[in-house]
Amino acid sequence: MLLEAAWPDHDLLLMAAAVADYRPRNPSLEEKLPRSQAGLTLELEATPDLLAGLAEQSRPEQLRVGWALESREQLRERAVKKLSSKQLHMIVANPLETLESASIQPLVLAAGIDGPEELAIPSPRMEKSDFAEWLVDEALARQQALSG
Repeated sequence: MLLEAAWPDHDLLLMAAAVADYRPRNPSLEEKLPRSQAGLTLELEATPDLLAGLAEQSRPEQLRVGWALESREQLRERAVKKLSSKQLHMIVANPLETLESASIQPLVLAAGIDGPEELAIPSPRMEKSDFAEWLVDEALARQQALSG
């Protein structure tokens, strides 16, 4: 896979949320399915978790940042779980309504010795471009600290 091949030559990865968590189990590419009043049932399978797969092949000075797009009610809980299960250094958790907005209210967590640490962002609600600049600066500073 291209990501696995390229990762060893890099020090920082900011990996956006997956486009899809599931895909058709047995896609048929040989013919178009005709429309039918009977409906259609799809069997789905989980897509590979590319970011989690990089943890084992990462060097200590490489920093991985992931994203979580979740309901506001489960935002922190799921972000903490993903931070740990994917062995990330940082995770940006956004509520679902972020998709349709120019601004966001992200929860940013970093892996700490005593558990997840919530990072203070410059403003509780930010334009996405302003947040992106802040995040890159924060991630670079943390990656440089890993490099010594």
